[in-house]
Amino acid sequence: MRHVENPQLRTSNPGGVQVDLPGLLCAAGGQHEAEQGTCAGDVGSHQQGDRLARTGEDSGRTGEKFASVRFSVPGAPVGKGRPKFARRGKFVTTYTPEKTVSFENLVKLYASQAMAGKKLLDSMVCVDIHLWISVPASWSKKKQHQAITGEIRPMTKPDADNVAKAICDAMNEIVYTDDKQIVDLRVSKFYAEQPRSEVTVSPLGAA
Repeated sequence: MRHVENPQLRTSNPGGVQVDLPGLLCAAGGQHEAEQGTCAGDVGSHQQGDRLARTGEDSGRTGEKFASVRFSVPGAPVGKGRPKFARRGKFVTTYTPEKTVSFENLVKLYASQAMAGKKLLDSMVCVDIHLWISVPASWSKKKQHQAITGEIRPMTKPDADNVAKAICDAMNEIVYTDDKQIVDLRVSKFYAEQPRSEVTVSPLGAA
């Protein structure tokens, strides 16, 4: 399986809104979708979700259509950090680690651009996430090539499930009403020259 870096990217959504994210490659509609299948690419309800996304059948609200939301977040993926504690006099407060907050804010920014004023998804959704991790500079050229072409895939931090948690939490009230709507979640990790997180959210039916 070959994964090819694309120096230019223009992500788009079926609603006609385009967001320029130079240097990023959106997984949705790309090679990995064809090779692995995405949320709406398998059987049963996933086929139904794909059919609805392609045909634009009415979601039950006048003028609204089923459509997937796709976006990329540049930079190294960051896992959801555990809450930290700090003593303030007689009280102990909790706070989210700064790296987590910064990453979630980036997700919110690019998710908001992808939504571009669309109404929140209120149906069941499937979330497909591709995480691209930087290839270690200390590796030999041969091993780096194997990493870029997908022969070697990351078994290192961050944990895929922790990154997915941060991304899904960040999309609350931006892409969908609440992440409890997620009924199918897929997370894949790859090596790349440009680290990033690629996200596709696909509605699976009317609420």
